[in-house]
Amino acid sequence: MSKKRKRVAYSHATGMVCEEHVDFPPFPCAWPNCPNGVDADEIEVEYFSGSDPKVSFRDKWEYGDGHFTYVWQDADHPFRLLWLDRLVGRELARRNIVTWSNRSTTLPIIYHYTSLAGFMGIIESGEIWLSDPDFLNDKYEFRYGIELAKKVYLEIAQRDGENVIKLFNDWLKFSESEKHRSYVASFSYDRDSLSQWRGYGPICLGFEYFPAVSFGYKGGGRDGEVIYDEETQLESLKLSAELTASAYKQDCIWSPGRVDELYENGGHHILSQAALLKHPAFKDEKEFRLVYSEYDYLLASLKKDRISPRFRIANGSIVPYITTRDTVRLGLRDSYPELLPLKEVIIGPSNTDTLYKGVKEYLLENGYSDVRVEMSKAPLRS
Repeated sequence: MSKKRKRVAYSHATGMVCEEHVDFPPFPCAWPNCPNGVDADEIEVEYFSGSDPKVSFRDKWEYGDGHFTYVWQDADHPFRLLWLDRLVGRELARRNIVTWSNRSTTLPIIYHYTSLAGFMGIIESGEIWLSDPDFLNDKYEFRYGIELAKKVYLEIAQRDGENVIKLFNDWLKFSESEKHRSYVASFSYDRDSLSQWRGYGPICLGFEYFPAVSFGYKGGGRDGEVIYDEETQLESLKLSAELTASAYKQDCIWSPGRVDELYENGGHHILSQAALLKHPAFKDEKEFRLVYSEYDYLLASLKKDRISPRFRIANGSIVPYITTRDTVRLGLRDSYPELLPLKEVIIGPSNTDTLYKGVKEYLLENGYSDVRVEMSKAPLRS
């Protein structure tokens, strides 16, 4: 019996987002019988005007203890690893392990607390600084998430045989290697936090955030809400490990000649998860973070050098950092915005009307005419 095939548009239209299955454009939802999908087992997509259409088939991806999901898989070169990062985030939201909001209808505002000098530097340069996490306030930073991942991944591997055990051991060694360097920019969902006013300074900048747009498109990047609850952390790592084991076993069948090469450097999948896990003691920060990581194998394939870090003094130490503009050089296009997506500025408690007036005028002179400026309502005692 022949499979039904349907031609579909390659489109990023927001109306194509499927909230039930947390599936995103450019393809229709892959779940069968979904009103946001198509009544066909295969789709034919013209990626560029005048190009030959490519065929994808509906791949039922089973994992763990009876769980499954669907993706559109390239019929000529099916390979599940290529879907892994996107699918982990999607399944975490679909199964309500983490919260999710449809960014195509409402963009979140993320807040960055800083000093007056930091505020002026951000506005004049149009850049946010990303610092090496080894120098941040949580001295364990990525190590915390990697240790949790080690526990979960090796436990899942025991169910899936020697090949998966070896793969996960190799990935964990990769994630612990000091050859790879990461940088982090921290934001918060809390726009008026006493602890962050005390810790970071009298200015809070509220940015509208949309991936690959707000601060430019970049390769090697990851963003997301930090997870503090240990049960949720373990559940997210378990889901990722189960999806990975399932992908690896299926890819060994589909592409036995390429699987070792393509999975060799897959440890970055563990690193990208670890970057969004923090000790519960930091939960009051309500952090959202941008993470940029440099991997030698990726840089070599793109014929790029590492970004040369800059240095700043903070908390009695010398801290390496890069900027959001630096990271765009690995992107597929020059996409850095002319102005940052700044929507509001909150001035911390115990500050004067003079600062309020100065901030408003300074923003106006630098092209930010539509930015709200407010005073904090937090009752901070001097």
